[in-house]
Amino acid sequence: MGYYLTFIIQFMVWSLYTLASWLSQGDRIGFRWLLFALFFYFCAWIAKKLVNTNKRSIMLTVIIAVTYFSFRLFFIFICYLI
Repeated sequence: MGYYLTFIIQFMVWSLYTLASWLSQGDRIGFRWLLFALFFYFCAWIAKKLVNTNKRSIMLTVIIAVTYFSFRLFFIFICYLI
């Protein structure tokens, strides 16, 4: 149950990251990396609270982030083709 809840909550957080990144398009790249690091830390903290192990929480956060951004790039590519 903890893994599923972590998955759902982190997808919502990464969606908020996408919105925040879109709203800050005029910012320098350093601030965008700082925003990414902040959201990554927040997702890892959520996973730590729900899963209760450091190794699994970081691994789960990385897997979910890669999955989210892969789907995001895939849908951007599909929308570009249409």
